[in-house]
Amino acid sequence: MEGAERLEDQSKAMQSVISFYIYLEAKKVMVGKNKEQRKKLLDEQPELVRPHIEREVKRLWNQDK
Repeated sequence: MEGAERLEDQSKAMQSVISFYIYLEAKKVMVGKNKEQRKKLLDEQPELVRPHIEREVKRLWNQDK
């Protein structure tokens, strides 16, 4: 995911496909052993998709509780 275009500007079909990749990237962020590592992994994501990945991380994190 390069984050070259805003997710909101994509067609509904593309948003659906991209949401799977957001999920995969969120899972990668969650492997961080502590908050600092997870923040570093999140900060490495493209700026335009970072908020979507962060939202997915929070959703997944709360789902496990």
